[in-house]
Amino acid sequence: MSMYKFLNNKEEMVKVNLKSFDEANKYAEKNNLVSLTMKYDDFIKAFNSKIEKFKSHVKYTELLEQSKQAKIYNTMSGYNSIVAHDFIKRIITMPAKYIEDWLEEKNNLEWLAEYK
Repeated sequence: MSMYKFLNNKEEMVKVNLKSFDEANKYAEKNNLVSLTMKYDDFIKAFNSKIEKFKSHVKYTELLEQSKQAKIYNTMSGYNSIVAHDFIKRIITMPAKYIEDWLEEKNNLEWLAEYK
């Protein structure tokens, strides 16, 4: 058994012990959850989708540029790749309000304990 993480429609973390990736995908679909264990293409789609939620924010252009750089570095190797992957995961996983606060310099986009 492995711990799989999901987000519900309120962007709250749901953790469930399941046997496999396939079982996790079925669980997510059945319970209308977003699985945080996903294939690369789905990972990038989820990231792009979350970035688009901030289209009306004054710092959207900066966020879009950061997202482009993160996607480039994420495909490379080394330290920059690790940092980029972590950034993408944080954007996908963290609640939109928390990201908005980060854009407004109210936090440092650190991992919230309940989302680790």
